[in-house]
Amino acid sequence: MVLLDTYRKYALFAALGITWGSLWLVTGGATDPVPLICEGALRFGAAALALGIYGLVRRSAGRAGAGNFPYGSGVVLGLGLLAVPYACTAWASGAVHPYLRATAVGLPAVVYAAMPLVVMLTMREDAGRYLPRLLFGLTGVALLVAQGVALDLARWLPELMLAAGMVVYGLALVFAAGQFGGDKERGGASNLVPWCALQCATAAVALAAVGVLNGDWARFAAQAPASEPGRWMGVALAAGISAVTLPILYRVLESLGPIPVATLQWLVTLTGVLEAEIFLPSRWVWENWAGTAMTLGALWWVLRKERISGTRLLAR
Repeated sequence: MVLLDTYRKYALFAALGITWGSLWLVTGGATDPVPLICEGALRFGAAALALGIYGLVRRSAGRAGAGNFPYGSGVVLGLGLLAVPYACTAWASGAVHPYLRATAVGLPAVVYAAMPLVVMLTMREDAGRYLPRLLFGLTGVALLVAQGVALDLARWLPELMLAAGMVVYGLALVFAAGQFGGDKERGGASNLVPWCALQCATAAVALAAVGVLNGDWARFAAQAPASEPGRWMGVALAAGISAVTLPILYRVLESLGPIPVATLQWLVTLTGVLEAEIFLPSRWVWENWAGTAMTLGALWWVLRKERISGTRLLAR
């Protein structure tokens, strides 16, 4: 039974990473760029609606959890886990302010691959034993996307925005892990669906406000009528993926802890690169093969040893 439970945790981990890594198949490559901030507001708004409806159905069927609803933590995580990282990544892509240079295509993968290090340092525990594994994984991701990485120190703002989004995401993971431990009301566990609905709604409102301040909604109104059907299908599918995977993320976070969950970014990148190799014409070099092997090895190394629950390191 214990072995089955362990395999279930790792299966959920793999499903999350592969699903998120496959998002580019439905959201990338559009010829009519709907403003990303508006797209994000619509995506998280639709996810909040889907989760809210599902939560109401569960409650009417008598399957909802008991306990006080953690409104505050839901708002914090909606901003820290969803809205801020999304907005920072959109800014770094050049989509928020097109007159700014966009980061190189592979740089976001490298920046977010460093997120487990932020989580490790934030936990303030004897988590230094993770350092070799995390550096190994970071190196693997860097090699995996080496052909698409470039830095321009003279124009550093997009990179700074990426780093800010990564740090906020990492801190949000640690905060979320704390909601499942100790004697606190386990809001994420007992009210998981409405908790996630609140987070998506918070992210949608925050991104909508950013779009208003930035003038994106005017551009959206002008571009929306001419948008390709495939683009709207991609937005709808991304909303569905957000609605399904966010509750699963917290189940995995509760069982594996924040550092292993942070390494999901490695699997996301690996999935995206492998799918790009399948569906797009490309030529791999030795760095790509070495990065694939190192990333897989680092994931195995992190997941097989010990687990971290909340902010407490448990010996193997």
